[in-house]
Amino acid sequence: MRPKLNAQAKAYFTDPVYARLGPGTPDASVLSQQQIGMALLRNFERAHPGSYPEFDRVLHHRTATRKEIDFVGPEFGGVAIESKYVDGRWRREAQTLAASGWRGIVATRTELNVEDAGVMAVPASMLAWLIDG
Repeated sequence: MRPKLNAQAKAYFTDPVYARLGPGTPDASVLSQQQIGMALLRNFERAHPGSYPEFDRVLHHRTATRKEIDFVGPEFGGVAIESKYVDGRWRREAQTLAASGWRGIVATRTELNVEDAGVMAVPASMLAWLIDG
């Protein structure tokens, strides 16, 4: 299963001040997703210096049922990452990952569940730390 390059509409900002430019309080779920994305980009930049502008390394995927998987890529080793900054309600997203053909990680607020190697829940802070190495 290959991500569609022409379907990539998301952008992640490297400067946190951008979160404060919009009206209201920033959504913690959106910020968490952004930090996972930035950790992935930094990881690929370390492994492949100069690759930061190559936007085909960190992509998102829309399934046939119009569900979105936040992070996929050709170098992810068959793993997709869904960022849901929640506790307890992550299993619904796990169904999308399980049906996708990729093994999956749901980046949660604090939930850790690694009982199923097919789809795991890992706190977003821990996942970002592990990815950023």
